[in-house]
Amino acid sequence: MYFRLYNSPGTFQWMMTSIFQELLHEETLANYMNDFVIPAKTEKELEKYTIKFLKIAEKYNLCFK
Repeated sequence: MYFRLYNSPGTFQWMMTSIFQELLHEETLANYMNDFVIPAKTEKELEKYTIKFLKIAEKYNLCFK
């Protein structure tokens, strides 16, 4: 890592885990670094979990490309 950011991947993963801990504990979200997977059985369930995920992301001012 440049600029002495030796632990930045671990710090980023810790931040994502702490922000989305509620969804991770409910097993409605799986994440590794910047990859997020929302498992669902139906489209309605997927929509519900996605909206919940985006509301949490908005609360913490996270942006996605």
